[in-house]
Amino acid sequence: MREKLIGFLRGRYGIDEFSKFLMMMGFALIILSSLTGRSTYNLLGFLAMGFAYYRVLSKDYHKCSMQNRKYLQLRNRLSGSWQGQIRRFKERKIYRFYSCPECRQKVRIPKGRGKVKITCPKCAAEFSEIS
Repeated sequence: MREKLIGFLRGRYGIDEFSKFLMMMGFALIILSSLTGRSTYNLLGFLAMGFAYYRVLSKDYHKCSMQNRKYLQLRNRLSGSWQGQIRRFKERKIYRFYSCPECRQKVRIPKGRGKVKITCPKCAAEFSEIS
């Protein structure tokens, strides 16, 4: 029996980040359906979990890897901006943050340096600020 299972799973795509997300989302929707009594959440949950299992058992590596890549790009774009905001909030007592007037690149300068001449690392524009 074990050999048959291994033979069946050979060549399958497997679990990736997008499949994990779909399974978690499906599970959350099913729980939400049981709490609210709405059957549409239940249906959406089962559809998400079904699609996740379809991807896990798929033999189309290229299609599934492209879907995973698009999901990771979207997730990183959304979480990247929040991580930058959190980092800036934690460093607010040590550094001052300025935007370059030319390209809007964020520049971090230590506090307490007085008037400083800042050179943008991206476009090499120079501007003066008080830190």
